Amino acid sequence: MSNFATMIKVAIVEDNANLRNGLESLFNKTDGMKCVVTLTNLLNVVSEIGKHLPDIILMDIGLPHISGIEGVRTVKSNFPQIQVLMFTVFEDDDKIFDAIRAGASGYLLKKTPPRRHCGRDS
Repeated sequence: MSNFATMIKVAIVEDNANLRNGLESLFNKTDGMKCVVTLTNLLNVVSEIGKHLPDIILMDIGLPHISGIEGVRTVKSNFPQIQVLMFTVFEDDDKIFDAIRAGASGYLLKKTPPRRHCGRDS
């Protein structure tokens, strides 16, 4: 089977440059994954996502201009097939619940160690 057939295309929407660049590098070094676009905000999200059509978007909840919660609504109304995972420092149940209600598939806390993201606790 070719890598192209199994490649998961990821988009990152994160305003913190160091975090965004680190995540992009991590995805691009992971077999079967490729970061196809990074955005610092949601101002042009429909056109940018439309150009790159990722399978998954990792989106910060606390973005400038337009919140990640509103961004989920916009993405899901234009691209219902794309899965959106919220990436947040907030452990605020209301914000997380609002994001899920808006169409997010799930969330990751920014303080979670990388091995926890991979499903390993030790």
